[in-house]
Amino acid sequence: MKHNEKRMKKINTVLIVDDNKSTLQLNKWLLEDFFPSDSIYAIPSAQEAVHFIQNLVNGQGQNPGFPLLIFCDVYMPGMSGWDLVSFIQSANDLDEQIFIVLLSAYAQAENAGDNCMGKNIVYMNKPLTDENVELIKSSFDLVFE
Repeated sequence: MKHNEKRMKKINTVLIVDDNKSTLQLNKWLLEDFFPSDSIYAIPSAQEAVHFIQNLVNGQGQNPGFPLLIFCDVYMPGMSGWDLVSFIQSANDLDEQIFIVLLSAYAQAENAGDNCMGKNIVYMNKPLTDENVELIKSSFDLVFE
């Protein structure tokens, strides 16, 4: 199926959130095949991701471009991936623009995710792979720049 260019959403900045440093680095390396390394932001907690997003919304700090694609671990200490999704959904004008991929190594997380799934939110089992990224790209009609 050929995608209509007018419907395609351009993604040039990505945020990865995972409390496991090894997984965070592996996902960053994997995504560097799709994006320039300076457009991928790897953050080790949902709390820090909220702070990062708030700074961007408020125009504070350097403006790397708002991350329109977020890969987020589901189960993290303190604030979970579900909590980060709730924050994004409650923030003004963010929910419709951002595409979120929730990642978990736990099979039961998929069923728990049914409650917060939206048209811009998907659940995937870990590990993140090239094939998964291509599937996300086609599912959301994304163009990676």
